[in-house]
Amino acid sequence: MAQPSEKEHTLKPVSESQFLPPLQKSILLCLAKSQPLNKNQTAHAVKKEYKASWNALNSLEKKGLITEIDTGEYRSREYTRYWLTPAGIFIALIEGIKPESLLTKTIKIYPENKTLQCIVEASSVLGTDMYRIAYPAILSKRKLENDDIALMMAAQLRKNLSWEQIRGLISIMKKYPEQFGNFNKQRDQMLENLKKVESILKSA
Repeated sequence: MAQPSEKEHTLKPVSESQFLPPLQKSILLCLAKSQPLNKNQTAHAVKKEYKASWNALNSLEKKGLITEIDTGEYRSREYTRYWLTPAGIFIALIEGIKPESLLTKTIKIYPENKTLQCIVEASSVLGTDMYRIAYPAILSKRKLENDDIALMMAAQLRKNLSWEQIRGLISIMKKYPEQFGNFNKQRDQMLENLKKVESILKSA
């Protein structure tokens, strides 16, 4: 399977307030639950006419929520197949798609994007609230960076976690040492800044 190019890992400006029309949402969630599909397969999967499905796919692509992945054969002809971008994966998670299901496909389609894989897997432990918090900041930069996961985790870890969640999170941290190492750096920097503030307040 051909891998999406670097530019296809960029996030385009889509906000939560920009609600997806019903057909676009159906297609996004359909792709999230399946392997990459071409336009004919997508229309068949969502049980809509080809023209309406084709227009909805084009709109999702313009919004940066789906992208061309590879080509596949359908009725003895080759067609472009589509799947979710990182932004599309976030939307799918917020809409309730199970992280475990998305993770398998994410690893297959974006094998080099460890930050994305880490975020998807961590959501199985931490939930998806962190996407609602960090999503606008990520979109403003239009790309995923290691710092993004640190900001997400910091926001989510302010909530109380059960021992089961903590154990699950530790297991994930061991799988993604670079991504969580960046979180530790941000935590240490935050503590250092707090110490400076405390010192200034004491001397004031």
